[in-house]
Amino acid sequence: SIRRIYVAIVHGNIKEDSGTVNAPIGRHPTDRKKMSTHCKNGRDAVTHYKVLERFGDYTYIQCELETGRTHQIRVHMASIGHPLLGDQVYGPKKCPFPKLVGQTLHAKTLGFIHPRTNEYIEVKKPSEKQLVIRSKIEQVMKKMAKRTQKKYLETEFTKEEKEEPELVERREEQRDMVPEIETEET
Repeated sequence: SIRRIYVAIVHGNIKEDSGTVNAPIGRHPTDRKKMSTHCKNGRDAVTHYKVLERFGDYTYIQCELETGRTHQIRVHMASIGHPLLGDQVYGPKKCPFPKLVGQTLHAKTLGFIHPRTNEYIEVKKPSEKQLVIRSKIEQVMKKMAKRTQKKYLETEFTKEEKEEPELVERREEQRDMVPEIETEET
């Protein structure tokens, strides 16, 4: 058996800390280049996901595959309303981060039983290309977190907040720190 663990950034804030998508995957009924969970002859596919961190409109997740279908993570996450950031096939056609190229998906761990020695081998060390991709994912995540925090700090006080002096004081202190968290727009 093969162990496959990936990390990714998806659109939306996944509410559950973990979950499983158990939906057959096959060729899309009208677009033969795509895969889909809405097909007649789909093959079993199971993806377990776990939230690693939430960033407002995006979520950083880890996915472990029980099966290995074409585009499995991309199709399963899109099927539950959380397509991968940068995936223009199964997600939005326009990426909110223009400089981002491709999906934010990274193979973290691959493990298998060696066919000759029967020894379990697990590869965790990323290649140079994967390190660059991982670095870009982390940069995007930091920018998203900073934008979300800045957006929160710029919102008006609610009626309830105005009635709680400690909340108003805390928000004012946080607003004073905004220049320290500003980022360049991409």
